Parts: sequence; C-alpha cells; structure tokens
Amino acid sequence: MTYAATNRAKTHCLHGHKFTPENTAVNKKGGRSCRQCSRVAHKKYYREQNPELRGFCPLCKRGPKVLVRDHDHLSGKQRGHICHSCNLLLGRVGDDTDTIESLKKYLQFHGKKKIYLSGGIAGLTPPEVEDFFLQTQKKLEAIGLKVLSPIRGKKLDAECIQKYEPNEIVTRDLNDIGQCDLMVAYPSTKSIGTFMEIFFAAYVKHIPIVVVAQNEHIRAHYWIRFFASKVVSTMDEAIKHIRDWYL
Repeated sequence: MTYAATNRAKTHCLHGHKFTPENTAVNKKGGRSCRQCSRVAHKKYYREQNPELRGFCPLCKRGPKVLVRDHDHLSGKQRGHICHSCNLLLGRVGDDTDTIESLKKYLQFHGKKKIYLSGGIAGLTPPEVEDFFLQTQKKLEAIGLKVLSPIRGKKLDAECIQKYEPNEIVTRDLNDIGQCDLMVAYPSTKSIGTFMEIFFAAYVKHIPIVVVAQNEHIRAHYWIRFFASKVVSTMDEAIKHIRDWYL
C-alpha cells in the first residue's frame, strides 16, 4: 500500500482527533490535515511570537491569560490588547459608551450598595471607637450593604495620630466616599471631620446622607438639615430608613 493510500485510510490524526468532514482540511495535492491540531499549533506559534500578549487584562484586571488585539469596530484602528471576554463585550455593545454607562448603572442598582460609615470619635477611647464601628458595620451588613469604614486597617492606640499623615487619611476617606451610594453619619459636637465628610458627600458627590444625632443643636442646625436626606435620633432609625428608602 502506498503512503497516500495509507494516509487516506487513517480515521484519526496523530493526536487522536477524528477525521470528520468538518475537522479535515485537504491541500492541493490531496493531503489531509486535522483542523483542530492546526488551530492549536497556530495559537501556540502566535503566543511564542507575541510573548507580550500574555498578561493581565487592562479592563477586567484578570490574568495572567492570553490577550487579543482590540480594534475600533468603526475605523478598524488597533487600540491595544485585552482579554477575549472583554473584547467580545465591546463587540456586543458596539463600543457604545452610553450603553456601557447604562450597564454600569444597571449593575450598581441591582448589586450590593456601598455605604460610608462616618462617625465622630473625638473623646472616645480606641476600644470604644472600634466597638462603635464594628457594631454599626454589622447592623448595616445585615440589611445587605457593603460598608466602607474609615478605621479599617488602622491600628488605634494612643499614638495613632502620629502614625498616619493627614493627607494619607483624608485622601482615602474622600476616595471611599466617592465610591459609595449612601452615607450614614454619626457626628458629635467635636466631630469636625464628620461635618467635613457630610459636606463633601452632599455638595460634591450628591449622595444621600442619613445623620444620626442625639444632640438637639446638631439635629436642628441649618447646615445639617440642608445637606442631610434624613436626620434621626438612633442608628436603628437610620437603618430602618435606609432599608425602606434605598434598598
């Protein structure tokens, strides 16, 4: 039997793939090859020739994995390298930024909302501060909120003021507020930082704020009443209002 006849008699390729009509490529001389093996070899060669195309996707931040060339679907201009999933997503929405923004808002609305917990800690001991934030955070998480607490990751002790730079603290707090959908604030008469956070959340970020204040002067103050979406006396009242109005 000739080599050509032997080759034609084969039912599977060297790697065990069946020679079906869909999986068989025939060249000009009549030789057969496995399409599945050809695809694997092509991808391997492509990765070897383009080592920079393996890494973390700049959009979803996942990886390391194979990245593909992304292009503008109108002009065809190459834009960069992203993962296959993100490339498909951009293709499905036609690169339309309005649709992408709508998707973001849709997911935010139906996803777990974030709330910033702002509290006056002046005059409290470190254990009292930790207990207040921990207990309040548990109550907020119990109604399905993701809580960003300003004390997370901090070691609270007598020297904590000297441990952190003012810019370090304020920058993170402002960034946290900017990520949140809501704020609950518990100011005391000495809470300068809490009042600043209320102003930033309302006037700059325009997010709803529920103020918990037992002090009548704070409750009745024009600025608090102007910027707060709701002013209540207890944290339990605040949680009920948040659950009824925003969840």
